Amino acid sequence: MPATSSEAETRGDPPADRFRYTDLHCHILPGMDDGVSSWDEAIALAKNAVKSGAFRVVATPHVMRGVYAPRPGDIKEKVLELKSRLRDSGISLAVTPGSEVYLASGTAREYRAGKLQTIGDAGYLLVELPPLRLPAYARSELNALRAAGAGVILAHPERNRGLCRNLKVLTELLDYGVLFQINAGSLTGAFGKEAQGCAEFLVREGLVHFIGSDAHSGLPAGVSGVGADISEALERLVRLSPSGSAFLDQVEARVMRLLSGKL
Repeated sequence: MPATSSEAETRGDPPADRFRYTDLHCHILPGMDDGVSSWDEAIALAKNAVKSGAFRVVATPHVMRGVYAPRPGDIKEKVLELKSRLRDSGISLAVTPGSEVYLASGTAREYRAGKLQTIGDAGYLLVELPPLRLPAYARSELNALRAAGAGVILAHPERNRGLCRNLKVLTELLDYGVLFQINAGSLTGAFGKEAQGCAEFLVREGLVHFIGSDAHSGLPAGVSGVGADISEALERLVRLSPSGSAFLDQVEARVMRLLSGKL
């Protein structure tokens, strides 16, 4: 018998007209960084993600030297527990281990030593820059990562003022083989007008490779500022993209190639 609307709401089932997508950037693992603080909050975040149309999230706790230092084994252990709790709660959401690595001098060395959790163990790192500029060491470190065999996905480039004000640097990063993941909240103005304008430019120019909520809370977006339900942003993204509704299919095909190591 089909689920009642109240049962579907409890599980967080997406409406039939929702887009289906992978959330590549989500702080859903409790106790690892400044993301969710409990398993209950993680389940709430998962429900919001599913309601938005997500069928997979990549768990990306911060890795920031001297602040957060989750090891790959710790991340995978938490992911396994989350999967078990999602099954027990009747929530259909795949979870893939990953991390959000703050790019620093020596990041490539840590990658070679196996100290950094790549997305699904496929060799791609989600990398974060400071918000105002491209650090002097960034180019050499990105080159070192590439030389070590790592793929690089830059988290929310639209939130870096230095990049958004210098299209030449954005193009240079693309030439380095860096891929871009934008935050859904940037498209709805959650991070300010400048980030919104930059995100819209990247979408219109076809320079967005992945989408993420960057959700840190199980609260709805209207309460927490940025949540896992990114329905509004997805609709805006599809309107802005030259590919229209095919854009998310293209992103999902890219995610599958990434996870299979064929990107």
